[in-house]
Amino acid sequence: MDYSRHRGFIRRKAALSAVVAVAIQVSIALPGAIACECREPPSCQAYGQSPIVFLGTVTEALSTQEGRVVRATMRIDRAYKGVSEPTLILFDDGMCDGPDLQVGEQYLMYTHRIGEGDVPSSGCTRSRNVKFAEEDLQYLESLTEAAPTARVFGHVTSRREGPGDNLPLPGADIELQGPEETLRATADDKGFYSFDGLKAGDYSVSADQPGFRMPSLKSGILSDSVEAGGCAVIDVTLRKDWPGTIAGSLLRPDNTPVAAGIDLTLTRIDGDGESVLSTSLFGDEVRTDEKSEYSFRGVAPGRYKVVLHWCCFPTPEQPYPAIYWPAASTDADATEIAIGNATVSRRYDFHLPPEVKSMVVSGLVLLPDGKPAEGARVQIWLLPDNAVTGSDATTESPIHRTDAVAARGETV
Repeated sequence: MDYSRHRGFIRRKAALSAVVAVAIQVSIALPGAIACECREPPSCQAYGQSPIVFLGTVTEALSTQEGRVVRATMRIDRAYKGVSEPTLILFDDGMCDGPDLQVGEQYLMYTHRIGEGDVPSSGCTRSRNVKFAEEDLQYLESLTEAAPTARVFGHVTSRREGPGDNLPLPGADIELQGPEETLRATADDKGFYSFDGLKAGDYSVSADQPGFRMPSLKSGILSDSVEAGGCAVIDVTLRKDWPGTIAGSLLRPDNTPVAAGIDLTLTRIDGDGESVLSTSLFGDEVRTDEKSEYSFRGVAPGRYKVVLHWCCFPTPEQPYPAIYWPAASTDADATEIAIGNATVSRRYDFHLPPEVKSMVVSGLVLLPDGKPAEGARVQIWLLPDNAVTGSDATTESPIHRTDAVAARGETV
């Protein structure tokens, strides 16, 4: 499992104009591949996660699109899991990755069944041409030679305080809690650990290293399920137990607290003076509690900025544009917060403007022939920056309704 989050530069636009212009964009989805990135699992994890695993040969192309085989008949040459019929139909559902099917070629497939019918050839699995499946076939053949057992393994690392990969934590103490027992191990010089010969079941992993702490995940622990013959990769990333804290509250113009659940993000000022999402925290974001309080703990020494609701257009639930502490509307006007090696007791309270108002925008989406365009995707864009406002909506009936929020209390 990779619990790392996407981190990039925060580029905030200029302050929103008091007069708001919007554009409505409608798009209708067409068949086609969806671009995405896949993280390839190891063969034992792919086996455990896939209901159907087999070696097969494409015997007939049933449908092609732009020179690609998107539907084909495949002969089952060797069934490893979940399939008993001599042939089946593979189809490319337009999702991520998947091998390029060719008639006469043999493939190792990790897949699943859609209802009672065909099986997809794509998806984030280890499906591949047999020419590149030597490691997988060795693993699958080994399952017939010994009693299948489960395995849990991974790496223990610490979050780097700047750009670059996480740092391994050799010597970290690992604790594995399973359905029947608790096991312990020590990470090697590369931060790697492994528990082999396990029974199938649900397992959780925690790690301990002096000067570091486990992340505060919603579930409270890193866990996964593993079946006999399969494995689970559970990576643990600890964070340095820094003493720094940035905390405060959100106050309305009349000094009353706001509702709970308002997002706040911590950004770190890098060497070039740019604001980047802080890598010293897990989650990078916190939310106000029932007392309108927020707190970032374990903050490494450095210069920071705190921004409220930076990522999104105001919503009825969070009716504010981006606000940088203490009350700025842009990153450039924000006040920096310096954190050293000691705990800071100063508070960083936000003084909020009036909540923005919202309204409902409705309309009719038609196809060129005049028929209702059910399933069309509708967006409202803020002009001139073309910032998407509110949430995407889909027409489920001829009349479409979606919430649109106006900046600075104005209506659209």
